[in-house]
Amino acid sequence: MKQLKINEFLEYKFLSGVQANKSEDKVFYFVNNADLKSNGYQSKLVIYDGNKHLIIARVKKQSAIWETNTTILFQHTKSKQEEKKLKDKYTYYYRYNTEDRKSEFAYALPFSCQIVEIIDNNTLLLQATLKPAEHQLYTIDEKDRKDLLLNLSDSELYEEIEDLPFYFNGQGMIANRRRQVFTYQIESKEVKPIFTPNFSLSIYAYDEKKQGFYYTGQEGHTVREFKLPIHYYSIKEDKHYQVYDNELYSVGAIHLLNEKLIIQASDSKNYGMNQQPAFYEFKDNDLKMLVDPDLSLGNSIGTDVRYGGSMTNRIHNDELYFVSTTNDYNTLFKLNSAGKLETVMPFKGSIDGLFRLNGDWYIIGLYQQKLQEIYLLDLEKNKPKQKSFYNSKQLKGTYVAKPKHFSYSKKDHRVDGYILHPKNFRKDHVYPAILNIHGGPKTVFGQVFHHEMQYWANEGFFVIYCNPRGSDGKGNEFADIRGKYGTIDYDDIMNFLDLVISKTPNIDQSNIFVTGGSYGGFMTNWIVGHTDRFRAAATQRSITNWFTFYSSSDIGYYFTKDQVGVNDIDELEKLWYHSPIKYHRKIKTPLLIVHSDEDYRCPIEQAMQLYGLLKERGVDTKFVWFKNENHDLSRTGKPKQRIKRLEELTNWFKDHITTE
Repeated sequence: MKQLKINEFLEYKFLSGVQANKSEDKVFYFVNNADLKSNGYQSKLVIYDGNKHLIIARVKKQSAIWETNTTILFQHTKSKQEEKKLKDKYTYYYRYNTEDRKSEFAYALPFSCQIVEIIDNNTLLLQATLKPAEHQLYTIDEKDRKDLLLNLSDSELYEEIEDLPFYFNGQGMIANRRRQVFTYQIESKEVKPIFTPNFSLSIYAYDEKKQGFYYTGQEGHTVREFKLPIHYYSIKEDKHYQVYDNELYSVGAIHLLNEKLIIQASDSKNYGMNQQPAFYEFKDNDLKMLVDPDLSLGNSIGTDVRYGGSMTNRIHNDELYFVSTTNDYNTLFKLNSAGKLETVMPFKGSIDGLFRLNGDWYIIGLYQQKLQEIYLLDLEKNKPKQKSFYNSKQLKGTYVAKPKHFSYSKKDHRVDGYILHPKNFRKDHVYPAILNIHGGPKTVFGQVFHHEMQYWANEGFFVIYCNPRGSDGKGNEFADIRGKYGTIDYDDIMNFLDLVISKTPNIDQSNIFVTGGSYGGFMTNWIVGHTDRFRAAATQRSITNWFTFYSSSDIGYYFTKDQVGVNDIDELEKLWYHSPIKYHRKIKTPLLIVHSDEDYRCPIEQAMQLYGLLKERGVDTKFVWFKNENHDLSRTGKPKQRIKRLEELTNWFKDHITTE
């Protein structure tokens, strides 16, 4: 069989942004691929009717919406003049007609935005994130616009910060920028803001019947809160109503089922910020518990073969269909307005997008170690039927290791995980092994295809991974490791490793390596500070010091106190106890440190602290600093940087293999 190459992902196709028209007889979606020449990603807009997949345009932005059952509005430019106007913060939309298969110019919108709803024949709803001064873009003439753009360009030289958080991973600086919605009158080209320039929208749910939307949000220049009141805005009346003013719940989503307002929310009382949300009905001016299923809502299965996302919940016949992570795979559930919850279908893989087409449920999914494809869900047989073949040739004839399941049990919990066998495995040989730890911690490793781990298996390594306590998919109790970082999770990981080694005699115990990113990076740091059993380690986008993480991370000001289990940031003893950097003098294991300078989730200062201490002490260490990349380097980073990262990790392990 062929060997999987490090740059194989350049041939992969990633599917995203799927959306059905109102009659549900057609959908559009985007097909994306990495491009080494531009060191970026390319996207195509595709229409699918259940039979044919038709490419309609190459696009630079994944922004499109069904205008009618037969027309699509999508962001696009067709001339150099339009391209130039993009730099002046214009937005261009084209219209594609599915009947005559032709596209035509539709709108030139006077600021950077996207169309999120078609209200009626003359009204669009737009969404944008703007600085206060950028609101002038839709009110001034072309002459004044040039002066404004020049002033805005000058303002990029500095930031005036009065917000927390002031930056956000993947978005850059967000200080003084507010997420807003606007109405756009097609005939008059009038743009009307719905909020004051200092208001920032959070949750948004459109009510098509009433032509309005429910929302949460808050005024800026403050600390971002999560427990916010619920409001309603009537577009026809141009009026705001307060629906629920009790700030007791963190609202995750708002749904309309059978004319009832169903709120997906958490009070965070028993399990903190990671507590599974429950469903509430808004009734008698209060939130009444509808059902608390102790289920993860959404897909938390980790992989590095996605680009862009799709919705994983849909309303059909006044029932909410939604995806949950159960154990290490996804399950489709449905909920009605009376609170009845039913399993629709377990899917032993990853559901990355959910939609209805011609009366059936379809998904974008990762299944049986394949790359993303579209599947029809046969609910009678509980089986998926593959309906696209974008990636059928990419892995054909290539070695793809099949995950072998292991389970480690205690009285009160069970840890599940897997091992991948190396290519050309022979029972009379021993092979080095890599222990890979997932991020989160409230995510999971599943049985889906993971490029980096399959690459390591092709390079002659066993690859071991598991879901310790703190992971998703097994309810609140299992996921709750507040105040326990580096303790029970460490025990689970090491006990699982011991189990796998005891059952796999071909593992070379003198050449076992460990790596992980984000939470997995934290655990890698923790592990090398508490044991010398690993030949070498590689920590990625990690946490090293909880005290400095508190103020430097985009989520630090609430994540730190919640997850470390302190009421006040001055509880230094506990913060220090759970900080891997406390144990730096015990680190003897050769350590590769990989970090990106635009990582605002785990800022690069975390890596700098650990590297400086280890280097000064003479520990075998190397720091690879990636420029202009963020926390998601391994998943959606620029292709050249993704290749370099995986090269550095693999070479670090290979260079430290001992033959003694």
